[in-house]
Amino acid sequence: MPDIEQEFLSVFLEEAEDILQRLESELVELDKNKTDNDVINKVFRSFHTIKGSGGMVGLSELAAYTHTLESILDRARSREVEINEETVSLFLKGLDKIKTYIGFIKKDEIPDNFFEIDESGTQSISDNTQTINANQEERIEIEIKEEEFKDKRLEKNYFQINLAFKEDILKIGTNPLLLLKELSENAELDAVFPNDSKIPDFQTADFSLFYLKWKIYCQSSLSKNEIEEIFIFVKDDNPIEIYQLDKNKYEDLILHEKNFDDDKIGTILLNDGILSEKDLEETLKTQKELGVILAETGYIDSSMIKESQKHKIEKEQSFIRVNTEKLDRLLNFVSELIISHSRVYSLINQLSKYAVDSMELTNIISGLENLTREIQEQVMSIRMIPLGPTFIQFNRLVRELAKKQNKKIELEIIGAETELDKNMIELISDPLKHMVRNSIDHGLETPEERKASGKKETGTLILEAYYKEGNVIIEVRDDGKGLDKTRILAKALEKELIHSDQNLSENEIFNLIFQPGFSTAEQVTDLSGRGVGMDVVKQNIEKLRGRIEIESEDGKGARFKIILPLTMAIIDGMLVKTNNTYYVIPLLSIVESFKPEKDIVSSVEGNVEVIEYRNEYIPLVRLNEILYSVKESKNFQDTIIIIVETNGKKYGFQIDELIGQQQIVVKSLEANYKNIEGLAGATILGDGRVALILDIEGVVKNAMNYRSRR
Repeated sequence: MPDIEQEFLSVFLEEAEDILQRLESELVELDKNKTDNDVINKVFRSFHTIKGSGGMVGLSELAAYTHTLESILDRARSREVEINEETVSLFLKGLDKIKTYIGFIKKDEIPDNFFEIDESGTQSISDNTQTINANQEERIEIEIKEEEFKDKRLEKNYFQINLAFKEDILKIGTNPLLLLKELSENAELDAVFPNDSKIPDFQTADFSLFYLKWKIYCQSSLSKNEIEEIFIFVKDDNPIEIYQLDKNKYEDLILHEKNFDDDKIGTILLNDGILSEKDLEETLKTQKELGVILAETGYIDSSMIKESQKHKIEKEQSFIRVNTEKLDRLLNFVSELIISHSRVYSLINQLSKYAVDSMELTNIISGLENLTREIQEQVMSIRMIPLGPTFIQFNRLVRELAKKQNKKIELEIIGAETELDKNMIELISDPLKHMVRNSIDHGLETPEERKASGKKETGTLILEAYYKEGNVIIEVRDDGKGLDKTRILAKALEKELIHSDQNLSENEIFNLIFQPGFSTAEQVTDLSGRGVGMDVVKQNIEKLRGRIEIESEDGKGARFKIILPLTMAIIDGMLVKTNNTYYVIPLLSIVESFKPEKDIVSSVEGNVEVIEYRNEYIPLVRLNEILYSVKESKNFQDTIIIIVETNGKKYGFQIDELIGQQQIVVKSLEANYKNIEGLAGATILGDGRVALILDIEGVVKNAMNYRSRR
């Protein structure tokens, strides 16, 4: 077990998780752009960061292993090694090993010599490296002649580096002296000027803080970007400036620094009484800023100043990590605030019935409502994170599945910046994975099939996210062959999921793929064919109070559209009343509502009641009968019909009274009582009464069962 700096380990683990997630995406990008130096450098920097951070917390074995991977990339940057599919696979395998290692760290059970254990029976990383190098020496033509490359590496670059650190840098596990040591190993330090002006008196000094600054002049064969990589872990949080200079200006600046007297002339004149403080202040106002002087004299380019100022502004944007449990508690408090506001508003309405002048109180409550809504939106926004990292992880999945099926597939990501509640993102990941697998296995064709159909060899799989009408829409679409309605119907009949005399719409046919055990695959593979997956996808999305819509066109492709609320904790719903009981219908499921002018009910085979709606007939669900087994006593024209949609099919819910739209705080029935089919949860109304939230699909299922028993 390595000697780990436990105090800084949690910081490392948080950073490593983000870096490894980004690294996986970068490696897939590298697979597509094997000669792109920018991409190679990105991958190099990520491995370099893991190496440096791991070393700083005492994970020397991890640092050594990552250094081996980093070395291959360094040789690729210098054109000594070519990046090919074999190399990328090696890096991905190495990435998996690092992830496993970090998983062991979290459990505090790291095996000794972990990176020497070869679980898969393949060669060790170093053996693979040697093999790659040996093979490539035989078959790769180096783009830049070796002599030219050597000459290029012998060229010297000259730098001025201003090193300053936050005083608490030692507390977060970074030792600035180690950075100086690494710099000295990669550059020739011609002059180092320390600045100790911030060091307090011995009696008042806090020895856990760091006060020193340095101005360093050095020359190296490394580029500016490569020098910046030495400080990659600290440059975002610390004022570190690196300037590349020409040789003459470099030497002039060193000479100037060496001849510069620490005691400023103004201070000397002030101390000797020759100059007053007011005179000194007025004189200093006429002095140009150092950056302007350096630009005017040609020592630096003016763009360098703007770049440094921009970098400083970016660094001033501070971030903190917050435990999600604290955010959950905060959101619960906001939920209670919304309930309390509803109760107060209800009391004001009651007061108005007794002719009590409550206008001022109403205005106050209206202001409180706006404030509550703003607090809720801010708290929810804190919990929101971009979908990008979730989408990006599919790059590797698509690469590996396409390779396994001998298909050429390009993954396109749109709307990566779209945000969703963190808890929902964690729950949506698996359904998306099933849908991506399904698209690759069933939708997209082989290059030969695509060419025969007049398409380009490479298929396109698109993941897109966007906001629409207060919801987040996630689309998974491809340009494959689309859903085969004939095969879907044949399989559904074979598995007795439908009857031969059923007349199904296109939407209903497509939705058969969500039935348990349904699959159109000819044979079972490790990707699909067992009929397990799409039904789970539907269940998981419905748990998030969302729904799926399907569009497909033969030979053109398929589109799966997932519609989700922004959060599961607070939703917009329609409050209704039936049989003197309040219910909430999620607004996301409602198409429209209307009061029927006449009795538009008729019966069809199987005791199913239908109503005429916009030139089509849709099933009628009488909530009184389904929920209470009580026959509707009102005339049909005195009730309200709410058109809802689930699984691509519309239904008419008959209710007694429509109360209105409300913001609803969802309380779990399962956590407080037990799970009941047809109910998605409960909420507390303004008058303290409880209203049950309807699960539309569950109610429809109960309605069909009720009709079949009659």
